[in-house]
Amino acid sequence: MNPSVVVVFEDGAEGALWPLAATRPVWDLRTGGHTLADKLRANFPDAQFAFVGRGDVLAATAEDQGPLPGLPDLRIQGDVLWVNGRALADQRWIDEILGQEGGRRYTCGNRVLAFAHAAGRTAQVLREPALWTDASARKIGDFIDATLDAPFIDAIWDLLRYNHQELLVEGELVVRAAHGAELAPRENPALMPGAHLVSPGAIALHPTARVSPGAVLDASNGPIVVERDVLIEPHSYVAGPSWIGAGTHVLGGKLGGGVSLGPVCRVAGEIEESIFQGFANKRHHGFVGHSIVGAWANLGALTTTSDLKNNYGSVRVSIGGRVHDTGESKIGSFLGDHVKTAIGTLLTTGAVVGPATNLVGGATASPKELPAFAWWDGATVAAYEIEKFIATARIVCSRRSRTFGEEQEALYRLIAAQAAGGRP
Repeated sequence: MNPSVVVVFEDGAEGALWPLAATRPVWDLRTGGHTLADKLRANFPDAQFAFVGRGDVLAATAEDQGPLPGLPDLRIQGDVLWVNGRALADQRWIDEILGQEGGRRYTCGNRVLAFAHAAGRTAQVLREPALWTDASARKIGDFIDATLDAPFIDAIWDLLRYNHQELLVEGELVVRAAHGAELAPRENPALMPGAHLVSPGAIALHPTARVSPGAVLDASNGPIVVERDVLIEPHSYVAGPSWIGAGTHVLGGKLGGGVSLGPVCRVAGEIEESIFQGFANKRHHGFVGHSIVGAWANLGALTTTSDLKNNYGSVRVSIGGRVHDTGESKIGSFLGDHVKTAIGTLLTTGAVVGPATNLVGGATASPKELPAFAWWDGATVAAYEIEKFIATARIVCSRRSRTFGEEQEALYRLIAAQAAGGRP
C-alpha cells in the first residue's frame, strides 16, 4: 500500500494530555526536535495530509499556523491511511502497515493505531467514528482487525519519556544531512571568533544562526541542532542532545542536555531535559528541569521548578483532580499555553498548570494543580478575567509578529467558561 492521503486523527483521549492538548491538537505536541505530526510527514513525504479532531481546537490552530484540511477538502485518487495523532512515528510499525493491503484496522492495546481503505470509502468511514475512537469495536464496515505494537503518547509525561531518545535519533539524521550537504562547512559564518565547539562533527549549525564569542556548544554526549536565525549569546553553554528551534535566542546560562526548544523562544538560566513548545519566554535565571512549557508562556526571573522529591520516589501528577503515578523519579512541571509566572515563583514537583493561568505567589511553593484561567497569589485562587487575558494575549502575540485571532479567542472563551464550571 502506498497511501495518497494520510489522515491524522484524535481519538478522544486528549484529556490525558492536559494542559498542553487543551489548546492544540494532540499531533501538534513536541517531543525531540519535531511535533508528532511533523514526524509522520517525514515518513510520508509524497502524501497529502488531512486532519480529524476537535473542531474548535483545529480552527484555532489553523488560524495560528495555517490550513488543516479535512478529507472533504482533498481530491483523493488512491488509498487513504488513517493514523492516530498520539502515535509516535516508528519505521517498524509504519513498514508493517505499508506492507499490507487496505481494508485493515490496527489496534494497539486499548487504542486504534491506524486503518486503511480505498478512496471510494471515505464517506462511509466518516459515518463510523468508532473506527478511530473505539478499539474494542470490531468488524466495522468489513475492516479486518489486527494488532500491532507502536509507541504512544498516553500521558503528558510520555513526551518527556521519549524526548531524549528522539533528540538523539533526529539530531543524528540532521547532523548527517547537514554535513553531507556542507551546510556546516569548516568556516561556518554562524560561528563568531571566540565561540567554541566540542565534537563539532555532531553539531548541525545553520549558517544564518549566530554563535557569539564565549559561547560553548558541547556535543560530546549527543547531537546539537541549531536551526535558522538562532542567536546564542556569550556565556551560554549548550550540551547535547539538544535542539534549538528557528528564531530562538539563548541568552546565557546552561542547556544541560535533553532540551528541545521550539521556534522563537527566549531562554536563559539553567534548563535540562525539558520541552518548550515554542514562542515561550524564560529570559532570566532560574531552573527548569524535566518540564514542558507551553507556547506563549512567560516565566518571571528566578522561576524554578522542582523535579525531584526529597525521598527520590515516584512523582505523582494531578490532572482534573485525579492523581496519577508517573512511575518517574524526575518530573518537573507541565505548563499550558499562555501561563505566566511572577518573579521568584517556585513550582512544586509534578505541578500541572492550566492554560492562561497566572502565578504571582512569589516564594510560596505552588499547588500541585491549578486549573485554566486561575490567578494564584500564594494563598488563594481566583478567576482570571477573560477580557484581561484577551487584551494581554493580543499584545503578547503581536510582539512576535503573530495574531491572536477570532478562532483563538473563541477557544479560550470556551476554556474559561469550562474552568468557571469547575471542569479542566
